[in-house]
Amino acid sequence: MTFSTWIGFVLTLLVALAVPGPDFVVVVQAAGRGRRAGVRTVAGIMTGLCVHAGLATAGLAAMLAAWPQALDLLRLVGAAVLVWLALRVINSARRGGDPNALEHDHLHPYRRGFVVDVSNPKAPIFFGAVLPQFIGRGPGITTDTAILGLTVVLVSGAFWLVVAVVARVLRVGRSPRAGRPAAAVSGGLLLVVAVGLAVPTLGHVRDYAARMI
Repeated sequence: MTFSTWIGFVLTLLVALAVPGPDFVVVVQAAGRGRRAGVRTVAGIMTGLCVHAGLATAGLAAMLAAWPQALDLLRLVGAAVLVWLALRVINSARRGGDPNALEHDHLHPYRRGFVVDVSNPKAPIFFGAVLPQFIGRGPGITTDTAILGLTVVLVSGAFWLVVAVVARVLRVGRSPRAGRPAAAVSGGLLLVVAVGLAVPTLGHVRDYAARMI
């Protein structure tokens, strides 16, 4: 994996993180209760991401080692999932709904962050849909997946710490609707990213099909 590929992954990750979801809501709520609560919640989220990253590293590496051709299939399916997620986010922002209501408010900040992230459907969607777009072919699949997984944990942790600080300064408090405008913009960006990821893979599949014929 080249450095430019890694940078592209980080930028895609930041776009995905900017889409308000359960993690966003729980961090903003915790920040409204104090600095320590915000930090502990972010630590819980990072622990949950470690679980997702470990499962992704083991599962993706094993599957791609056994069936290298699955990479293109995963990329296309992943791009389709990202399109679906982007449209869902845009529609939710347009309707003014709150799909991110929390059910774990009674938990300790660290446990709440962990439970919310582990149960967040967006996390496995990201690992399953986005990671294959940036994994190289041939040897080194396990290393690439592990590096990308670690990147998700560290970049996400830094991102949520910034969100907690900003929420604390701006006194965003408990309002989950504060992220609605960001959801509309981020959903559009996510849609652009999904299309951009799908186009090169479609070209590769077309070339492969032409060689088979």
